[in-house]
Amino acid sequence: MTKLFVIFGATGQQGGSLLKYMLNHSEFSKAYHFRAITRDASKPAAERLREKGVEVLQADMDKSETLRAAVSGAYGVFSVTNYWESRDADIEITQGKAVADAARAAGVSLFIWSSLPNVTKFSNGELTTVHHFDSKAKVEEYIRTLSFPCCVFIMTAFFMQNIFSPILAPPKV
Repeated sequence: MTKLFVIFGATGQQGGSLLKYMLNHSEFSKAYHFRAITRDASKPAAERLREKGVEVLQADMDKSETLRAAVSGAYGVFSVTNYWESRDADIEITQGKAVADAARAAGVSLFIWSSLPNVTKFSNGELTTVHHFDSKAKVEEYIRTLSFPCCVFIMTAFFMQNIFSPILAPPKV
């Protein structure tokens, strides 16, 4: 019997890339069935995942009941948050912790968190406005206290797609 692997952000760059890789990998695709978590399950990208046999579930990182359903029965979870959606570190921290809490409560064995280094800490307080890094690092610190059987922290490189994305645009006022 295959194990359930849940991927948050499955229609985005990180989650989508991971899911594509795992679906096309001979061993992963035999060992796991996949649940793609997205904010909008009606998107064409979500429909394309369904066509590949992926279970697609809509969840809201601000609503714990949707997170509990998202990770229910999962062996493994990959989680990533999107700072740029709100441009608010506190919101990102709350969302990241909520996913981790739901996964721990569900008995998830493998938790993978997409993290970044704490720039404020590593610059000895000289750089204090790299919020999208620091918030992910703070969630990582929290996750380390949860005692998952296995926990992995990854730090990805800058995506070339980001050059033309709204994250480099000034915030709307």
